[in-house]
Amino acid sequence: MIGCTGRVLHRIAGGNTILSAQIQSNSVTPQGRSKTAIALTAAYVLLSLAAALLPLLAKEGESLAGVYLVLVALPWSIMLGRLTARFGIDSIVFNYVFLLFGIFVNALVLYWTVSILTRRLSAKTGTQLGKF
Repeated sequence: MIGCTGRVLHRIAGGNTILSAQIQSNSVTPQGRSKTAIALTAAYVLLSLAAALLPLLAKEGESLAGVYLVLVALPWSIMLGRLTARFGIDSIVFNYVFLLFGIFVNALVLYWTVSILTRRLSAKTGTQLGKF
């Protein structure tokens, strides 16, 4: 959507390169970070924190409260199952901390991947804007 709008505005402006730079800078903070990556990572972290709070707030009989935590921590929750089986670790605290660590790693990977993709897309959009 940004690329299409940028091309139309670029044509209207008669090839003004300052306008092209302003269109590209809308998706990046002044520090050079991707706004899209920040927003998606923040949404993932908030959902993950909500999933992490569910087992703590659940009543005694609600045994499936931790399912959401296991799902948002994938693939680390699979590795946790293998670790506990191999080393015989049977600690709820260890499991919980390990899944929180998995969520942290997933958030870093998500931010890194989305920021690289938005940089590539904005670079592609910038070269397309220069052609008109």
